[in-house]
Amino acid sequence: MAATESLVGITPGSGQYLHAAARAVASTSTEEQYVVPAEGTLPTYTAIARGVRVNTANSHLLFVQGDGTNYVRLRRLKIRQANIATASTLDIRVLRTSTAGGGTGAISARAFDTADTTPYAGTVQSLPSTKGTEGAELLSFRLGLTASNPITSDNQEEWIAGRHNEKPIIVGNATTDGFCVKNIGSSATEVDVEAEFTTSSYL
Repeated sequence: MAATESLVGITPGSGQYLHAAARAVASTSTEEQYVVPAEGTLPTYTAIARGVRVNTANSHLLFVQGDGTNYVRLRRLKIRQANIATASTLDIRVLRTSTAGGGTGAISARAFDTADTTPYAGTVQSLPSTKGTEGAELLSFRLGLTASNPITSDNQEEWIAGRHNEKPIIVGNATTDGFCVKNIGSSATEVDVEAEFTTSSYL
């Protein structure tokens, strides 16, 4: 159905207008507001774990926990094969966590904008010696592995939130809230794991 461009008046003082499209829906006149996409303003971070060994099943390849103040929204997750392996398929899953892992493997997640707090104030680790408490499974991948070079884009999986206007994965603001990337099986190779996430004080 054709739309007629129109204006919706607002009066914060001197009088302003919202840009809208007039449209009849089920014989009822409606006004649909135009929105111009702008640059993102939320603090955005990347947590990158390179060359993570997946030779031990059920390891936490990467985990991110809340910083105690802000909510975390996972926007993008990429997993790619880093070295040649005996050709197989690796089962990767993303789960919520209710406690942080511990031990070695700390990662400094860096902000895209140096004006934001950097590195990220929450706990981020790869292959912790003590795993956090796992909760609900949220995502599942099958990463195809190759036994020869070159390793191509076929040997990676990438999940991006919002492709169909869905919510990102949201982590609470407590330090006990988080998510982990886990390999269910094992392979004598390495992978790179890259998580991009934003933070905000509101849910």
